[in-house]
Amino acid sequence: MKVLKRGISILCVVAMAGGFFMQSTVGMAAAKKVKLNKAKISLKEGASYKIKLKNGNKRAKVTWESDKKKVVKITKRSAKGKTAYAKVKALRTGKAKVRAVYREGRKVKKTELYCDGEKEDRCVQCEKGTRAGYTVE
Repeated sequence: MKVLKRGISILCVVAMAGGFFMQSTVGMAAAKKVKLNKAKISLKEGASYKIKLKNGNKRAKVTWESDKKKVVKITKRSAKGKTAYAKVKALRTGKAKVRAVYREGRKVKKTELYCDGEKEDRCVQCEKGTRAGYTVE
């Protein structure tokens, strides 16, 4: 009888320990990485594009900045983490970097977007399928 009680108690301890470890890993999913909807865009002079932040938290704050303000201008912006966006307008030809600084408590993450400015075709008659700097197919 004593051996049976000891066996049952060891079995219960093993089952409880196994359940504890299994429970801790099942409920946790890996957090998605904060990133922008595009990594690189190409805009013609005067064209604009709306950049959005993906996988953000609603309590976070986002600041937008451009390294070359003569090439790319940020016309509109939203700093709310989950729905953060920035509207970027190409002013000149050149390459610029647009950075989103994502702050959630003490965590700071930086994501970057590269913009290539192209010279706009200044013709009287536009090609078929082009409008406002985008090529539509």
